[in-house]
Amino acid sequence: MSAVDTATKSKFSIAAPALAGLAVAGLCIAGYIELAEDLALSPGIAAFDSQLNAVVQGWRTPPLTAFFSAMTWSGSTLAITLAVLVAVAVLSWRCEHREALVIALVVASGTALGTLAKRVTERPRPPAASALVELPTSYAFPSGHTLAALLLWTVVAFAVLRVARPGWPRVLAVVGGVVITVLVGTSRVYLGVHWPTDVLASWLLGVAWLSLTLGGFLSWERAQAE
Repeated sequence: MSAVDTATKSKFSIAAPALAGLAVAGLCIAGYIELAEDLALSPGIAAFDSQLNAVVQGWRTPPLTAFFSAMTWSGSTLAITLAVLVAVAVLSWRCEHREALVIALVVASGTALGTLAKRVTERPRPPAASALVELPTSYAFPSGHTLAALLLWTVVAFAVLRVARPGWPRVLAVVGGVVITVLVGTSRVYLGVHWPTDVLASWLLGVAWLSLTLGGFLSWERAQAE
């Protein structure tokens, strides 16, 4: 293999994570924009939200309400902030400074992006009569709790996969992260403070941001190793 071919292969290897992240982010953003546009234009969105709301809220029982209230609290600003601080402290103590920085930056920037997205769309919350808790004063689309949970537990799993030895901690980080993210999103619909499409939008936006940031980080890391 010539020196030119080797250099080209090396550059592609460095850029591959960022390019893959960009591709995934592009698909997710396209889906997010389509969904946001359909909120005002497609009656099918309203019908879907109403039907799924009825299904999820039909599960309501006192034990499930207590469970989903706890899950929704785990996606609150206070809970997410505490979890980030703990994760950063543990990783810093282990001298895993890059992973600690990634967790802090991705969660902080992603939640800020979600706040901005709410102001752009300005979708009203579901009717207060169907809510089990007081409706937040912020807009509904996307769900901030769902987005924050997705960002946090994905980057935590990312860090665990990098620093832990193969075994149950890795499996627990990935499976636990997925389960918590789904439960937090479900809790927002169950409690009546979000429409189902708010949760879907959060997942799309969150995956897009994670793909961009983590893909960019991995490419930067490869470039530093050259």
